[in-house]
Amino acid sequence: MLQARPYLYEKIIPWTKSNDFWVRRASAVILILSIKNEVIETSKVFKISDLLMNDDHDLVRKGYGWMLKVLSTKNQQIVFDYLMKHKTDMPRVSFRYALEKMDKELKKVLMS
Repeated sequence: MLQARPYLYEKIIPWTKSNDFWVRRASAVILILSIKNEVIETSKVFKISDLLMNDDHDLVRKGYGWMLKVLSTKNQQIVFDYLMKHKTDMPRVSFRYALEKMDKELKKVLMS
């Protein structure tokens, strides 16, 4: 649905503030197919990630980490730069999920 109607992206932004952690998680996970098919702007992916950055629920953290991991398979450098920028403020579980598919050398830099 989101791929066919990209204007609906704006409708998922409020999901990041939902009281229901499943809805917050969905705001990230729903973008995965669009990332895989390269029909979403990376700025939109990072906006969702920024909004979820300090979420207190582990499954939400894993969800947006997964979203970033998928993006890294399409554009490793942009995700690397994002992770370097947020290295100190991103929860560990999100960070580890996001770098999972990175080259060995890039992982080493991120983990140092």
